[in-house]
Amino acid sequence: MAHTNSKTALADLDTLLAEASLTCEHASEGYVRGTWVPVTQRTHCDKLYVVHAGKGVARLNELDFHIRSGDVFLIPAGTVQQGDTDAQDPMQKIWVHFQASTTQTLQLMSLFPPPLCLQGQSARTIGVLARELLSEWNSTAVARQLAIKSLLMRILLTAYRAPQRDWRKADAVRSSEQSVLIDEGTAPRLPLDRIRAALALINRSFGDALSLSDLAECAHLHPTYFNQVFKRIVGMPPMKFLEQQRLRRAKELLSQSALPVADVATRVGYQDPYYFSRAFRRLTGRAPSAYREEIQKLSSGPH
Repeated sequence: MAHTNSKTALADLDTLLAEASLTCEHASEGYVRGTWVPVTQRTHCDKLYVVHAGKGVARLNELDFHIRSGDVFLIPAGTVQQGDTDAQDPMQKIWVHFQASTTQTLQLMSLFPPPLCLQGQSARTIGVLARELLSEWNSTAVARQLAIKSLLMRILLTAYRAPQRDWRKADAVRSSEQSVLIDEGTAPRLPLDRIRAALALINRSFGDALSLSDLAECAHLHPTYFNQVFKRIVGMPPMKFLEQQRLRRAKELLSQSALPVADVATRVGYQDPYYFSRAFRRLTGRAPSAYREEIQKLSSGPH
């Protein structure tokens, strides 16, 4: 089952999830009258809808949901969306537009989608959190943005941990011919599970001599196609992402241990310490030894 696979992937990539960053772009509440989303479009941000009243239809990728009071929708960026409201019974909802990412580049909800629609206790819990988030958004309280980020994190945590009885199934599934994927014709759905497997391998074995072929084999995709799909989902080619993760881990080792630079290089997958130093300088603007000295000065300064 799709969400069961997502939970397995979440466990495999717990380190990446620990670095999640959440930014709220807009929060509001009101009635949606007339046409809701008249033209099929691909969402450019993550969305939360908490429906209080009214009726309508939400078309998300190839799934149709008949909207009803109490529904909660968590829609990842990149979802193909279209929707209508009932003219006699307009929809009332809280909506939040936000960005959820991890390690700066990975779109969290696109890689690890929570259930699209929730009901029951999970939906009620998220409804309460969304109401509090809306109140913070409209306030001028100290640490308002920190409170909003905390509430977004609790909303996502509730969704990821929602029991199956709270997952609301779609009312209809359209064929690929009926589901219009704008800007992509009838392109097939991207193999997220396979890309997640490659990401888990990078996270687990970044210190090994991984090649593009190794990562493609892990994903069970041809290297050329794997490279294209990975770049589209993650935002950069797989080997560049691997280098980014290696150098991020190198920064941790340099700041938290007394290992010689050559040993740090070996631990994060670089057999040539000179090549490691050049790559590190390219990322940070400083040589590994200079970076370590700077961190040590900061940590030994007055507290």
